Amino acid sequence: MSFEAELKTHYSEVIRRLRSAPPPLVISTPKQHPGPPPLKHPPLSTYKTSKLVSIYNSEAGLNRLLSKVAEWEGLDVSELHNSRQHNRKAIEARFVFYFLAYAFTSASLLTVGRVAHKDHTTVIYGLRRLSELRAKDEKLDARVSSYEADLSKLSTRKVFCCPLCGHPQDGKG
Repeated sequence: MSFEAELKTHYSEVIRRLRSAPPPLVISTPKQHPGPPPLKHPPLSTYKTSKLVSIYNSEAGLNRLLSKVAEWEGLDVSELHNSRQHNRKAIEARFVFYFLAYAFTSASLLTVGRVAHKDHTTVIYGLRRLSELRAKDEKLDARVSSYEADLSKLSTRKVFCCPLCGHPQDGKG
């Protein structure tokens, strides 16, 4: 068959297909996913508006909070900073720090991440992950709840700028 004859056959086939009825549309509905299980803890936004601990509102204060979390978890602060540390206890301690720093201070996620030597998106992931872990692990939930209680005690206590004077830390009164 010559090239011209082949081209003519192809052309007539294309014209026939264009003039025929279009194929039927197949519309499928996506499957509905059940979604994540409901969490028994209140959303983080409820923590943010209450229980702020003023002594941890600076980067130096967040470093103190990081040291406190390391002490509570029986770890060294360098283990919490180490991104190569794949120890479950260190990872959970990091998540606990993210949560406490977010819930009990007015620090932004960017500042919390900077203190922990992490990106703010890592902090967001850690907050979500801790919420999931607390729902599954009662011991972790009890530990975090006790840390929350300790920090809540601090938020109700008056903090003075130095032990000698009676001026509050914010300089008023």
